[in-house]
Amino acid sequence: LQGYPEILNTNNNYINYHMNLARLKLGLNQPDSAIVFLNKAFDLIKNKKLGNKDEPDLLRYLHKAYLLKGDYKEAYLTLGRYTELKDSLHQVYTAAQFERVAAQFHFQKSNNTITTLSDELEKSKAKADVSKTLNRIGLAVLAIIGLIGLYFYLKKREKEKYLIELESKVREAVSESEKANEDLKITNSLLANKNEEKSVLLREIHHRVKNNMQMIVSIIRVERKMDSTIDAEELLSKLENRIHSISEIHEKLYKPSGTDYKNIDAKEFFDDVCFQIFKVFSPRNQGDFILNVGIESFSLPFDKVIQLGIILNELFANTFKYGFADAIEGVIDIQLKPSGENKALFIYRDSGCGFPEKSLGKNKESEGFGKQIVDLLIYQLSGETNRYNDEGAVVEIDFIIID
Repeated sequence: LQGYPEILNTNNNYINYHMNLARLKLGLNQPDSAIVFLNKAFDLIKNKKLGNKDEPDLLRYLHKAYLLKGDYKEAYLTLGRYTELKDSLHQVYTAAQFERVAAQFHFQKSNNTITTLSDELEKSKAKADVSKTLNRIGLAVLAIIGLIGLYFYLKKREKEKYLIELESKVREAVSESEKANEDLKITNSLLANKNEEKSVLLREIHHRVKNNMQMIVSIIRVERKMDSTIDAEELLSKLENRIHSISEIHEKLYKPSGTDYKNIDAKEFFDDVCFQIFKVFSPRNQGDFILNVGIESFSLPFDKVIQLGIILNELFANTFKYGFADAIEGVIDIQLKPSGENKALFIYRDSGCGFPEKSLGKNKESEGFGKQIVDLLIYQLSGETNRYNDEGAVVEIDFIIID
């Protein structure tokens, strides 16, 4: 039978095929299968818009199938349709059959109602059990979905946190790189300035050494002309002391220590230089001479330092030559400090015999060569001097720091 439809080439044959199969199923007491085949035949009639010449037979077999199945409602309705088609031919038979089927339908309907209620009760219980099971399954599924969602949420947060940290590190790296570049530019600029400053300083050193050598030569020439009685030994001794003092000043000035050569710290410089020059003039193992130095920390220009150093040299020379001429002990006090806005005060004091009275006051006699040198340097300092005796010689120089 399964291959039989393939040989059918018309819709009518196909309808007869389903109707014959339905009859066969009715004969085998299989009303459900018969109903299926009959409905297929009805669908074919309906869809293909065929005539209804076979429809009464189909309705008749469908009526028998519902009777055999016990579905009297559908049997009743089917019989009604069949009656409408065959009313003129089977009026008496149809009415009787209709009443009998109607009675059976109503009786069956009552039984079916009871059965339906019982079935519905069982179904309700089954549905309740299924609903509980489904609820549990649903809750489990929701829990799983929630855990999965939480996992992905945490992964997303972790990724966002990582990206934020990465972005922050990148920004810090960029910032540090930019800062390093700026620092490098500043360093290069400072190095360039230092190189330029050192080049200028080197030229300045050569110039000043030349000037100092010329100054020494000039001092020797002038002193020799002023005092023709001076012997060669004394002249060489003075020359040696002056050269040594100036060399000490230059060594301190140019010693590599990160010094700003344009502005010298007075305390750092003169604390050492005073003692170095003092050692040059102080007689070795010939008496007890003491040097007290009180220098305050402030900046002095390069030129002022050189001029004060040479003045200090001449004052030491004068003290040991005249003030401590026959002494075996003595004290020298040196002070240097700011005395006002852009001004400083230098005080030199020894405990020697003091200045001759004839060299002080308005009626002072001609001055010695050392004093002339000091006065000349004080003039270059743009300073004013005051000499007097106070238990020894005292020299005060009040000068301008920056001209």
